[in-house]
Amino acid sequence: MVPNRPAAPGLRAGRDRQRVKRGAAMRTSHGRATVGVAVVGLAVLATTACSAGGQAATGGPAPAVTSGTHIPGTAGSVTAASPSTPVTAPSATLPVTAAPPSTPVTAPSDTIAATKPESSVAPPLLSRGDSGVRVRELQARLKHRAAGRVTPVDVDGVYGTGTAAAVRDFQLSRGLSRTGNVDATTWARLRSETRTPSRASLYPEAATTDSATTRTAAALGLDGRCLTGRVVCADKSRRRLWWVIDGTVHSTLTVRFGRPSLPTSNGVFQVLWKDIDHKSKQYDDAPMPFSMFFHGGQAVHYSPDFVADGYGGPGGSHGCINTRDRAATAALFAQVRVGDTVVVTP
Repeated sequence: MVPNRPAAPGLRAGRDRQRVKRGAAMRTSHGRATVGVAVVGLAVLATTACSAGGQAATGGPAPAVTSGTHIPGTAGSVTAASPSTPVTAPSATLPVTAAPPSTPVTAPSDTIAATKPESSVAPPLLSRGDSGVRVRELQARLKHRAAGRVTPVDVDGVYGTGTAAAVRDFQLSRGLSRTGNVDATTWARLRSETRTPSRASLYPEAATTDSATTRTAAALGLDGRCLTGRVVCADKSRRRLWWVIDGTVHSTLTVRFGRPSLPTSNGVFQVLWKDIDHKSKQYDDAPMPFSMFFHGGQAVHYSPDFVADGYGGPGGSHGCINTRDRAATAALFAQVRVGDTVVVTP
């Protein structure tokens, strides 16, 4: 074994220089590593900040780091954000919310939509064909109101042409709808202008009949030819027929006479014959129940047309004396005999 010898001075100097170089190299490497770590740290912090910013902006979790990237000059590998997962920067544009579907607005039209007009005429309270005490009240009020007027009104409880004509005349004079029917407005107006009818006004024929036992034909102002015997006494001006026996009135009927072109004959006659269910051969089998013939084809009989038309319509009969109270006419027919006197006055 060869003993260690002290190195030569030149050799030692060379070794010292190598040590110095290795130390310097180690310090340089250590410094670079430190710098690299710092740089990587800053990069990680920046990535985390961006991720946090993205999470804050989007409201979702930050992207996960899934792979590592080696940064040169560092002592090892540093885990950084994968390039495959982009980091979304917060958007400067506010999110656009879809507007709810709007309801279409229809432009106003210049034309008003047409609506079904309401009837301007109220339902009638009374109309043609009605009968009874309410019709009598209507007729009595019209008669009171029509005193001295052209339109005649007969109080008989039957709403015929004559009553309808009187109603139309009243409506026309008051500016109401001229229908001939009595609606609420017409009735209220008529009631406000007339007094409440008395019983005698409502039943004029009954008042005459009720007093027949105490009132004579003379007291009623009948024609002198009606004061004796059995007489059917008819007065055109008063539109009445009385059944008189020896000057005493037993019944009174409202009647209609012939129209101007076919007038009922005036004078004194006798009942020639009777037919309880007669039909006119001259006028298309027109019904003439309870007929009592006194002059040719002229007879006293019940008339459905008189009930329907009153004194309106054609303006009268074909020459006969028409009645419209069927029961009273039937009673008269039962009492009158062939040969009894018939007196007709203007």
